[in-house]
This record gives sequence, structure tokens and C-alpha cells, in this order.
Amino acid sequence: MRTLIPIVFALSVAGCGLRVDHLTPGFGDSYDAALLAQRAHPDRTPATAVSGLDPQEAAIISEGYRRRLAPKGQKVTDEPLIYLEQQGGLERPPPPLAPSVPRS
Repeated sequence: MRTLIPIVFALSVAGCGLRVDHLTPGFGDSYDAALLAQRAHPDRTPATAVSGLDPQEAAIISEGYRRRLAPKGQKVTDEPLIYLEQQGGLERPPPPLAPSVPRS
């Protein structure tokens, strides 16, 4: 009985790994191509930035971008978003200690 369990286990593991039949000859090619596309290619030259857009073209592109990002049925607001850095962000006093922490 002790030798039967390892033999059954070995046969079941071998049966899982020795399967070579696939549905088509190109099985897994798209998966391999997707992984290959994600690899870093140091020999490629970096992409050049698009330049030469006039303000009207830039406005049309950004409007379409905002419209595509908005949820369905919601109107896109024309109000611009302005992000400001918080003044004195790192100079805030530390939060007060919890009542259970003894004062030193």
C-alpha cells in the first residue's frame, strides 16, 4: 500500500505534464507574441514627441479625450481643472498623541 500511493501520484503528475496535443499548430502563438511585445527593447530609438499642433487642433483632441472618458449619459463640463500644490505641505505639526500614549 505504501508503494502504491507514490506510484499513483507519479503517474498522475506525469500524465499532466506530457500532454502535447493542441487544438491547432499555432496554439499559444498569440500569447507568446503578447509577452514579447511587453519586453523592453533597448535597441529601439525612443519615440519622438508630436509637435506642431495649433491651439484649435489641441482643443479638439482634448475635448474628444474628455468626452470619451466621461461616463455614459453624463455631460462633460467645460470648466478647466486647476491643481495647486499645498503650501507648506511638509511643515505641518504632527498629529496629537492618542490619550493612551504617556507624555514625555
